[in-house]
Amino acid sequence: MKHRIIAAGILLVFLIAGYTYFINRETIYIDQTLTGESVHWKLEMAAKGSAYFKTKKDVLHVESDGDYQLTLTYKGTLDEIQTMRSIKIDQRQPMFTSLQETSDSAPTSLTFQYKNHLSASAINAIKEGETLTITVTWDGENGDTETIELQ
Repeated sequence: MKHRIIAAGILLVFLIAGYTYFINRETIYIDQTLTGESVHWKLEMAAKGSAYFKTKKDVLHVESDGDYQLTLTYKGTLDEIQTMRSIKIDQRQPMFTSLQETSDSAPTSLTFQYKNHLSASAINAIKEGETLTITVTWDGENGDTETIELQ
């Protein structure tokens, strides 16, 4: 009988601890691909991850676990970007991401790929269907800056 009371007490402690851990906790999951285009570029963002929001003593605690891959494709020919040596991708909110690639030689592909971690705010924005605005800047003879909206 004493063992049953101890086992019931231990089970009660685990139940209370589990309830306390999950109370006021919201979990957001995403597995989406966003696309957009500008005059010269096509951009695809594959995002997968989760964000956890928990309020404890009136303080919001946030965790995230996710990654995204950007695939940027030039719509023209390799000849058109042969003088390009630098390309920069900026996304201010919610990801605050700036990716830059420089090279001493001409590109050998029309496609550029980048991977990075997803923040909880980015996961939430994607889940809510917000439009993400990306700025692409490249140098060279045909260099320019263009904005792409991902949806």
